[in-house]
Amino acid sequence: MYTLVKKRGKIKSDNTIELFGYEVKINKEKIVVYNQKIIDVLIKSKLMPEFNKLIKQILVFISEDNDPDEAVFLLDELSRLYSVYLNKYEKYLSSKEKKSFNKNVNILSNELKKISRNKRIAPVSKGRVR
Repeated sequence: MYTLVKKRGKIKSDNTIELFGYEVKINKEKIVVYNQKIIDVLIKSKLMPEFNKLIKQILVFISEDNDPDEAVFLLDELSRLYSVYLNKYEKYLSSKEKKSFNKNVNILSNELKKISRNKRIAPVSKGRVR
């Protein structure tokens, strides 16, 4: 709640009001959305298709093949998508959506890191080579 105070002919607010909006282009018109629920839906509709596609690739990889090189590739793709999220969308999302997305990314990255660390190292011979 904000109250206006009138002193000596000047009207002041006891708190400052800052509105953070998300700008969307619809039918060649720029619209700024301030409702947080709508902002979350709009951002998820942009971000989630690519994220879901990557999740499917990771789940297929974990269930079928455990090649460490492929795990590194998927980990790089996950970090690329996460950097896009950080740069474009994080400041507009609600804290609940941020926590949910970060939790999902952390779970996937931990699984991929386990596989990539399990690279088999060739056994080293202990004898002399002549």
